[in-house]
Amino acid sequence: MACLATKGRLLPCKDKIGGLYKLWFINFGTTTPVLNADNIITSLSGGSMYEYEIKGASKFIQDMVTNSNGTSVTQTLTVDLPGGDYITNNELLKFAYGRVQVVVQDNFGSAWLAGRLRGLDMTTSVFDFGAATTDKYGYMATFLGSENQYGEFLSGSTITNAFAGLSLSPTKVLGVLVT
Repeated sequence: MACLATKGRLLPCKDKIGGLYKLWFINFGTTTPVLNADNIITSLSGGSMYEYEIKGASKFIQDMVTNSNGTSVTQTLTVDLPGGDYITNNELLKFAYGRVQVVVQDNFGSAWLAGRLRGLDMTTSVFDFGAATTDKYGYMATFLGSENQYGEFLSGSTITNAFAGLSLSPTKVLGVLVT
């Protein structure tokens, strides 16, 4: 890869909004991403991915640090999961024991793969019952990873289909509602 700048950048339109829309968790090492020359994922074959609807304070931050020793990007995913149930308890325990890759879809419809090379580790998970009847009742989990570049964009992602531009994608397992 050449280390010389090749493009400029104009100020984008003000049509973007912050926040995350959905997440898909993938067990680390079960998929094979294919990237084109622009580092855009065009295929994500193998494995299964588990869809999570999210709300509230969920966010994805990528912090690039570079110096004479190299470049590192810390990926921090904070997931706000309202409610509480035995299925979520069990899945969070599995996340604690393993590593994951995560497809992160923002509220604009763009989707990115976090943890492509090294995976993300769940570093904390809190189940908050709240004190008052109007307090949050649910989980807040944090996943942390270290990569050598920002998470890769998924080709053709839209708000209605994060995987629209991929030639192959993992089997999508939809979330379940526990009553």
